[in-house]
Amino acid sequence: MEKPDSTSYDPLTGLPEYSSFLLSARKLLPNLESGTRLGLSITRISNYRYINLHFGDEIIKQILLDFKTSILSDNPDILLSARVYEGILLCLLRLDHNISAKDCKNTITRLNQSFMKKYAVQKQLHVSLHTGFYIFDYSGQRIEQIVSNANLAMETAEQKQLICHAYDEKLDLQNLKEMDIIHRFPEALKNDEFQVFLQPKISAKTMKIAEAEALVRWFPKDGAVIYPNDFIGILEESGNIGTLDFHLYEKVFSYLYQRMEQDLPVVPISLNVSRRQLDNPDKFLRKIQALFEKYPIPPSFIELELTESLSMQDYDTAYKFMISLKNMHLKISMDDFGSGYSSISTLANLPIDILKLDKALLDEAEYFPKKRIIISTILDMAKSMELNTVCEGVETELQVDFLKEAGCDYLQGFYFSRPVDMETFNQLLEQDCA
Repeated sequence: MEKPDSTSYDPLTGLPEYSSFLLSARKLLPNLESGTRLGLSITRISNYRYINLHFGDEIIKQILLDFKTSILSDNPDILLSARVYEGILLCLLRLDHNISAKDCKNTITRLNQSFMKKYAVQKQLHVSLHTGFYIFDYSGQRIEQIVSNANLAMETAEQKQLICHAYDEKLDLQNLKEMDIIHRFPEALKNDEFQVFLQPKISAKTMKIAEAEALVRWFPKDGAVIYPNDFIGILEESGNIGTLDFHLYEKVFSYLYQRMEQDLPVVPISLNVSRRQLDNPDKFLRKIQALFEKYPIPPSFIELELTESLSMQDYDTAYKFMISLKNMHLKISMDDFGSGYSSISTLANLPIDILKLDKALLDEAEYFPKKRIIISTILDMAKSMELNTVCEGVETELQVDFLKEAGCDYLQGFYFSRPVDMETFNQLLEQDCA
């Protein structure tokens, strides 16, 4: 592509800047024949800031230039391309009418996987790419709306940890749903519509309740219960999850404090830590300390669950964060181990106390010997490292028998109890203590 004199170029990559891309697209699109098939793709290097912080400007420059060379160059179908900002790049392509969304997805996935593998093998560097694309037959659409559709697909790919995702009208409906959740959240918090539910963790030795995990349920004043899968991710992306986290944390601290003051039975409770808390770990630590000052309970009754994916995305920050938590005498659990990011080095280096095996490992393990071998090996390794173990998703007696024999310390799942409100949990606990 020739570079028009009026185009402004990104100094790092030599690609047009986004403002120039928009100007060029506004000139180009009206001159195309109606019905011309086009595609717009947007790719984000999701861990751009982490790479820039820990490996420096030169490696970021190399990644961007390599992406330009291997993905955006020497393709006669590319009409326009640009670097939007940081690790976001886009291109507008002319497509044949027989090209489908599935074809595009397969091609983009192959190219992105090849690019990521190159850096993983040659430089031992994890580069995380997520692409959204929008295929359309041109009929006068504004470039801003075209970009918006592709960007929505890209954000969906990132949220779902997909390499690429295609835009469709369902995403617009999902976007409206997300906006509704965000709009309703402040009033719902004010009305105390978010309630703590507790799911027991059963000791494999005594088969009695030994701990519990705090989960959230949303009970709108004007409708049916809203489950976490329908709002947690939305609140994370919108930045509201920290407010909800500490709303629930305070309920748990208050609950434990009141039970202790009345000499009623209590067990340690684990709290889930959102990945967004690592955006400002010092603030998180100050607020946790303030809760202990307001509700003076022993730190041993609070366990913090961090997902393995969280620690892998920004290892250094996660490590320092965990050390600070350990200095407060808090127990740390690595949640979702075996869900896709599993790394033995993670277990060896992070200061965790508890390893929590993901439900996906246990699913149908009673029917697949190799799954049982993997679980047994993980449990043996954790025991050698003096880590306690929890397995979630326990649903059958066969699974209970296998996990007890394999040496798992705590069992959690529907076989014992679904998450229940605090009053019901108290009854279960008191029955166990009778």
